[in-house]
Amino acid sequence: MAKRMIDHLLADGALKQEMRTRTFHPWDLTDLVSPDGQPALEVAEVFVLDNVTRYLYEDVAKEAWGVEDFPHCAPPGPVFWMETRAPRWSVNETGRHPWDGHYAWGALFLAEHVPAAVRHPEFPGRVQDHMQQLCAGAWRAVQVACARHDYPLPDDEPAEGAHAWFTAAPRDVQHAVEGLQEAMQARDTTFPLLHDRTLTEMLQPIRWVYTVLPFFQGHKADPICCPGLIGALMIDTQGRLVEVPTRTGGRNIGRWCMPHGEYVTAQEQEDYMTIGRVCLYPMLLALSWMQDAATTLQTIDPCHAGEAWPRRRPCTRRHYTTLGRQEPPHDA
Repeated sequence: MAKRMIDHLLADGALKQEMRTRTFHPWDLTDLVSPDGQPALEVAEVFVLDNVTRYLYEDVAKEAWGVEDFPHCAPPGPVFWMETRAPRWSVNETGRHPWDGHYAWGALFLAEHVPAAVRHPEFPGRVQDHMQQLCAGAWRAVQVACARHDYPLPDDEPAEGAHAWFTAAPRDVQHAVEGLQEAMQARDTTFPLLHDRTLTEMLQPIRWVYTVLPFFQGHKADPICCPGLIGALMIDTQGRLVEVPTRTGGRNIGRWCMPHGEYVTAQEQEDYMTIGRVCLYPMLLALSWMQDAATTLQTIDPCHAGEAWPRRRPCTRRHYTTLGRQEPPHDA
């Protein structure tokens, strides 16, 4: 059996994108740790979803997927890795089309139980630090956008007025300013809630929060790359995904951020967020299938496929779980 992404990652690491320079550099993944401090990829439960991806792209003529298509997304454990290879083709209302996307992709999921996190005595301080960092990053984004377009950033309110300055600004500057306003509003709204029961009550419908890091492999012989995206998905007490509002007034699956995202344009940020969301469709569908009685889970030992007991060779690769269906689902 050909090596899976998880084996390549554990053996060779990955390349991580540096947003400032738009270049990729070796990343040994040692800073990816589980909530209890262990190396995340080493302790993660591994799922291989090739057949889920083939169903989603080869059998269903559908391109727009929403939270209603993934009704049960409770975590199978606190740390898990899901990966897939590309389908042979994709179908839509115009017919069948050859696949022209990545050869393979995967995602590391870190699941945190929200009630336990909220009760932790350090939780208010962690939230406060995060909000301050969010505002600092948003301010850097304004500075970088103004410098990129050589647009003046006044120390005080500009003589023509803040609205006129904003209206005349390039779109990237406007986008960065909007992000700063959102960050400051979130900070000012959150801080008063940290010292009373209001925040706990607001989070009561949320049971888990996923931190998600996607990885991609363009072609079979290519190194595995991490674009630097970090996703946050919320799961309610019924196991359902919680939609979050977008900047344009819509709704989205999860919230995505990019460390040092101020070094890319507004359109590039939107493109990255779309890639992050779409790459999770097979993973979210697999999580929902796991809750269905028609789904069977099979553990695969890639080191000893077809080998009778006793096995003479030690395992050198990660065992993984695949999902099977007794019959194709009709409600996806």
